[in-house]
Amino acid sequence: MRARFTILVLFFLAATLFPAAAQSQCLPGNDFSALGDSFIQAGDYDRAVAAYSCAIEANDQDANLYYQRSEAYYSLSDYDNTLADLKRADKISPDMALLQFGLGKVYYAMHQYTLAMQYFDTAANIPASAPDANFVLENTYGFRGLTNVDLQQYAAAIKDFNRAIELDSTWVLPIFYRAVAHANLRHYEAAVADFNRAIALNSNVGNIAFLLGNVGVLTSDYDSLVADVNTQTVSLQLTPRDAELLLKRGATHAKLGELDEAISDFSAAIELDTKNADAYYQRAQARELQQSHDSAIADYNRAIEIDATNADYYLNRSVAYQASSDYEHAIADSSQYIEMKPDDQNGYLNRGIQYALNGQSDKAAADFLGWADRIQTQEEDGGLLASGEPTEIEMSEGSVFRFTFKGKAGEHLSLSAVPAQRYADIDTLIIVLGPDGTPLTGKDDNVPQLDIHNNDYDFSATIDNFEVPEDGTYTLVVTHAGGNKEGAVDVLVGPPIEITGTT
Repeated sequence: MRARFTILVLFFLAATLFPAAAQSQCLPGNDFSALGDSFIQAGDYDRAVAAYSCAIEANDQDANLYYQRSEAYYSLSDYDNTLADLKRADKISPDMALLQFGLGKVYYAMHQYTLAMQYFDTAANIPASAPDANFVLENTYGFRGLTNVDLQQYAAAIKDFNRAIELDSTWVLPIFYRAVAHANLRHYEAAVADFNRAIALNSNVGNIAFLLGNVGVLTSDYDSLVADVNTQTVSLQLTPRDAELLLKRGATHAKLGELDEAISDFSAAIELDTKNADAYYQRAQARELQQSHDSAIADYNRAIEIDATNADYYLNRSVAYQASSDYEHAIADSSQYIEMKPDDQNGYLNRGIQYALNGQSDKAAADFLGWADRIQTQEEDGGLLASGEPTEIEMSEGSVFRFTFKGKAGEHLSLSAVPAQRYADIDTLIIVLGPDGTPLTGKDDNVPQLDIHNNDYDFSATIDNFEVPEDGTYTLVVTHAGGNKEGAVDVLVGPPIEITGTT
């Protein structure tokens, strides 16, 4: 309690010395390093930077102060200043292993994995007798493991995570990502064991969905699915010509990512009952997961020949056509699904993506608006967007934001709704409406566009080159598509983009 009380006193004192959003004076007689530490613990990183800056002003040859300020900058995702402080510290104290770890960590955050690995390798060679050796080694192995996961070096990642866990058996991060590495190596039992261990250590982790090949499964379902396969196998040994039982086992194999085994069971069921539309449908889905689009379409065709009243057959066949870049047939199937299920929002999102991929941006926008109207549970008036000034919104399920912006005929604008946090994965969707409310264009992250800034393809909800057709006030509708719906999103209408021609 005594240590906690000290931190609280320091925090309130620091809050007085460093008012928010104000340039503070470095008043003499204060322990600014301790004040910075109190702000770090309180999550007030801007004030932490100010406090550490005062400490550095008093002693600019203390490498640890630069390291402490770098941690505050890192928490603000200000990686340029993080690197600058770490490099200053490294000049003062080049043998400080903690700095090598810090440099590796920030390069990892910047996706510069080769540089990150070089610094992690240096930090991993710290002598066991060095100051903070356990802390440096534990974190170095943990983050080097993460880097190996991103580099798809899963066996190397597992070795690093093993070392991190040996040093701290209660650290959730290496346990969780060791499970990810095991899953990618198809060591599913080991993956489930690690996921369950991570959940036991931190209930906030919750139930985990992980990939079995191209199939996602919840950890809580894995053991029961394996047991189901075993039970169904025993039953088939007793009644080997049971088509329904073969379908059940095939479906269970598919849920476990065992697609070859699933297709084998579905094929055996079809041999026993050639009029079973569901057997063709399930085999088509498994083949689609194997990227065998033509074979999948053939099975969907057969399922529809047997039962033309099942709307899901058309929706799934449209996805197979889309994967084959046959957008005309994909759109026709999505339209059939919408005719059969006009109130289901999924048909509109599906067809909107297909229209967009086919270059029919106005029809895509109309369908995206149809999706937004059907998922909407709360409508938000975002107000007028000022050119070049991002507006942050909090996205949640069912939220649909409507902003307005001014446009002049012939100018080119950039419009976007992207996650406010660098590593967040929020499935945003934007739609542009004309002054009279007509849908003009839209963008979902399933539809690529050429990013003119770096000559690469961009899959975000960004329209880089919207040519304004007439003077007026336009509407930008911002919502979510079928993926993650929760989190902070930055909405921006950028200044006109100068178009000088194509190369």
